[in-house]
Parts: sequence; structure tokens; C-alpha cells
Amino acid sequence: MKHKEDKGKSNRSTIIEAEFNRKALHYESNRLANWYQAQGEQILHQITSLDGAVIDVGCGTGWLLRRLIKQNPYATCIGIDLSKQMIEQAKIKIHVERLNNVSFIHGDWEDAAIIEKVRDRLDQPVSKIVCVSSFHYFRHPEIAVRSMHDLLAPNGSLFLLDRAMDGSIGTFTWDFLHRYLIKDQVRFYKTSELVSLLEKTGFENVRVLKKINRWLWKQKLYTSLALVSGIRGVTPVEAS
Repeated sequence: MKHKEDKGKSNRSTIIEAEFNRKALHYESNRLANWYQAQGEQILHQITSLDGAVIDVGCGTGWLLRRLIKQNPYATCIGIDLSKQMIEQAKIKIHVERLNNVSFIHGDWEDAAIIEKVRDRLDQPVSKIVCVSSFHYFRHPEIAVRSMHDLLAPNGSLFLLDRAMDGSIGTFTWDFLHRYLIKDQVRFYKTSELVSLLEKTGFENVRVLKKINRWLWKQKLYTSLALVSGIRGVTPVEAS
């Protein structure tokens, strides 16, 4: 049974990686580039300074991390993405722009070995983890969020931005299609479900920082987004 489950996991990951491998070369110049980058801008508005490392889960071509490192040149930035070609493009772009302290890892965030690879690369406590427009791809969202919580330093923050089903017939329909017709791992959530998930996995001070429900926002027919944040608390052991 476990063999079948692992094989299914591998097949689903391969399909998703192939999709984004095809998009990688033109990811920052295609029709939806402004839409994705505008989502990154929502995170940049929240992170005005860095006092430690930042990790971008589902970093794509690294656009957000390049912006962050330019604003905070002494921080450590690490991006992780399932798509090998996205990571290759990210590496090319930081080389062209001559940016230091930014590195990228090709792999699946839900793979424990990748988490350990991230830990090995860190030279600062993790003060921020961001996950932008990637959360709906996780097979086991609770495990994925718990890994983010555990990797953060005390008082570190998670910023999770994803499409939300709230008031969006389109997103609700896509969720239904993925669940019952396409039958893959893609799932969309209500904002309240994202908040509950962060609280369940140990985050404190969980807040909805912003919701965007707009027609024709950045050339997308309809956009429904939720930006949720949470803080890893200081346990009695860590506080002592």
C-alpha cells in the first residue's frame, strides 16, 4: 500500500513540475507575470526589514527574494521550488543581477530531506517564511505548515498568500473540478480555513492582513486572494 501511495505522490509531483518547467523561461514576462508579481508586492508591503533569514516556499524564479535582498543586503534568503527549471532561471537571474546571500533549492517542501537541506544552509535564525500562490499545491497542508512553524525562530512570522474561495465562484468551481474531476492534489480554501490551519499548527496572533476581491486586477478576470500571517510563539524552554 505504501508503495502505491509513494508512486502516486511521485506522479502528481512530476505533473506539477512539468507544468511549471514549461512556464519557467517566460514566467516573469508572460500575460500573468504582473498578477503574480502584484501578489509578491503584498508581501513586500508587510516586510519592511529583516532581522534574520527569509525562506520562500514555492519561490518560482525568485522575483520576491531578489526584491527582498536588494532591500536587506545582509539577510540570508533561500528559495525552494518543485520545478527544476524555475530554480535554474532563479539562479541565472541572481547571477545576472550580481546578488549575494540568495540561494535556491530544487525540491518538494513536503520532503523531510529538503527541510534538512534548508537547515544545513542557514547561517541565521529564520525570521520570515513566505508562501505566495503555492499553498494550494500541498498534498498535506497541515504537515507543510507545521514544518514552516518548526523552522521559524521564536517570534518569527509566516506570511501565507493564496487564492481564497470566499466570494469567488471561479475559485470554488476550480476546487470542485480538482477534487472530483481532475482528481489531483490541488485544493483551494476559505480564508477561515487558512486561519484555522495556522492556529492548529501552533501559530499565535494569526491575522488576516488583507483580502483582495476584484474584477480585472492586474489583467486577471477575477481575483480572490487572502493574506494570512502568524507568529511562532516563544515556549518556556526557548524563553529561558
